[in-house]
Amino acid sequence: MYMNNDVDMFIGPGCSTAAEMVAQLASFWNIPIISWVATDPIFNDKSVYTTMGRTLGSFSKLAMFLMDVYQYYGWKRVAIISSNWLLWDDAARAIALTFKEYNVSVPLHIAYRGTPSKRKMRRLLIESKTVSRIVMLIVPKQDRRNFMLQAYNLEMTKGDYVFYTIEMLPEDDIIDATQMWYSNDGNNEKAKQAFECVFHVSLAAKTGPDIDAFRVDIANRMRRPPWQEFLPLAKGLDMMNIYGDRYAAFLHDTVLLYATALNRTIAKGQNPRDGTEVAKNMRGIFLSGMSGNLLMDKAGDREPDYWITDMRADGSFRKIAELTNVEEGSAMIEESNCNERKLQTLGELCKYQVYRQLEEPHWPGGFVGQKYAPPDVPVCGFKMEFCPPKDHTVMILIGVVSSSVFVAVCIIFGVYMYRRAKFESTVLLMSWRISWEDIEKVTKTRKGPASVGSTSEGSVGSDTRSRFLKDPGSQPSIGKASTSGCSTFAGSNSIGKSGLGDLKGQQVFTMVGMFRGKMVAIKHINKQHINVSRQVLMEFNDMKDVIHDNLNVFVGAVVDPPNICLVWGYCKKGSLVDIIENDDIKLDAVFKYSLLMDLTAGMDCLHKGHLGSHGNLKVRENSAKFSTSGTCH
Repeated sequence: MYMNNDVDMFIGPGCSTAAEMVAQLASFWNIPIISWVATDPIFNDKSVYTTMGRTLGSFSKLAMFLMDVYQYYGWKRVAIISSNWLLWDDAARAIALTFKEYNVSVPLHIAYRGTPSKRKMRRLLIESKTVSRIVMLIVPKQDRRNFMLQAYNLEMTKGDYVFYTIEMLPEDDIIDATQMWYSNDGNNEKAKQAFECVFHVSLAAKTGPDIDAFRVDIANRMRRPPWQEFLPLAKGLDMMNIYGDRYAAFLHDTVLLYATALNRTIAKGQNPRDGTEVAKNMRGIFLSGMSGNLLMDKAGDREPDYWITDMRADGSFRKIAELTNVEEGSAMIEESNCNERKLQTLGELCKYQVYRQLEEPHWPGGFVGQKYAPPDVPVCGFKMEFCPPKDHTVMILIGVVSSSVFVAVCIIFGVYMYRRAKFESTVLLMSWRISWEDIEKVTKTRKGPASVGSTSEGSVGSDTRSRFLKDPGSQPSIGKASTSGCSTFAGSNSIGKSGLGDLKGQQVFTMVGMFRGKMVAIKHINKQHINVSRQVLMEFNDMKDVIHDNLNVFVGAVVDPPNICLVWGYCKKGSLVDIIENDDIKLDAVFKYSLLMDLTAGMDCLHKGHLGSHGNLKVRENSAKFSTSGTCH
């Protein structure tokens, strides 16, 4: 456009992102540019954007207005939640920067993308309630109500928290419920209660018949060539009463501002094509436009008028405070001197920006007045940091001791129940139980004086308790058990196959067999039937658990009739009686002392173990081991 046309000035673009590049080029070409929407705080730097003016104004101005409000209530802390879309993001960043510049704490500033879910809204509100009682919602209208419903659910709308909502466009000084909180989702009662703690901030709207006629005229002109744009017809209006866009008033004032600045430039004899001079002549202009009073500051940006509205009993929002630009001599100015705060000396006239509190604020619960405003920080702080805890040492000690005792009791009870359950499962498992078919028995084939397989316990042959298997004509063999009893065997196998070849040349003192590859002694129980009661199960389990080098091992028991018997570890060298009666063994003092030490060790194990006593004792082997046919062993 600049290269192909003779351009005197640029109007727009409206979007801050697009306006940034165009304004930089306009500054380079020294052509004036006026945007009617661009609000990004980066345009405040006139050393970069030297030829730029704005008719909507910077949101830094809005921040300064809010500073007046904060000073009125004594607040110095705020949490900001905003959308990252266009004007809302510009406003949030400008407010945060200005607040920090003037020492107002902003501990939380979060900008979300798109349309947030209810879960995300809830999370953002929870974060904000932990750092500030004053929350600023700079979000589109469709999100505003949903945020407040979530705040209601979080109990943030009972008077302890205050919410400020921001509208980007001018609004009337009375806003009905349908524009703020009313909807058709069935939550209107909650929404109305939630909005009791909301103060709504917007640009002031100029009202009157001339403004209405202007907006209708805009819509009518847009239907003509070359535009041919047909705006949607609102309910209850005919084609000739459609209002044009609210931004149209700012675009109108952009042209009016340029014309006024251009006349000033020509009147001063300056070059009307010099963008820098035209931009300087925008400063200090005060005129009444279609968007309201147009006061340009020293940087060539508009000083907007703002309103704050508060909800009344009927659900509508009404103006309670305003920031208005007026000239010297206005009835709103009580003192006409240029030293008063909010005063600017621009050009020939003193221009005033007046903040007025028109009505007392209304708070949840029906309270009215400034004195009911909640503090921005709780009295005790958000983490009770301002209220040191009282000395509750005794109560703490009692609580700790009680808790410790309770935990200890629970642990002991839990361990007890676990061990009991484990014990019961072990008892019922009957790990000691042996099947008669799983024992390989040693039987005899008489071919000499020595024999194996006598039915009497602890004896081999017919007349002595010990004989040696020296005769190769008499060898043990293995066979499966008969069902007639523990003492009857059948079949014959070789010693090599049975694994009992080590019996050659050794004494055999009792009925023996092989169980899981080990030699065992078998003691027949002369009963046709045994009742395996709980007491019997526990006794067998106790016998199985006793393990010591000087105690003979209880391998298990066969309780299935007719082969009821006990199975013990086999002692190769027999009993103490066998040793005493054996003439080949000399019992010197050392040997006797060794036997006594072994006996003492076994007895000590029995007495200190869970059995606690001994029963019918017998001693086997040179290394003495206790053996018993009772329950203590």
